[in-house]
Amino acid sequence: METIIGGPAIGKVTKTQYRYYIKDGRPIRVMEDAKIIPSGSKAAEMLGTSRRILKAYTTKDFAAAVCN
Repeated sequence: METIIGGPAIGKVTKTQYRYYIKDGRPIRVMEDAKIIPSGSKAAEMLGTSRRILKAYTTKDFAAAVCN
């Protein structure tokens, strides 16, 4: 799950929550707040980041895994 909070400097702050459902290394459902959206680059980006974080457990270099 990923939550993005932001908005314009003068205006209402928005909060968007993304949920990813993965099976066998592939996204089967992606949700933005309560609606289902097509899985695309956002899901692929999230999978890549999660794989880098898992590999970082051996080297303990989490900054390189997350900041790429």
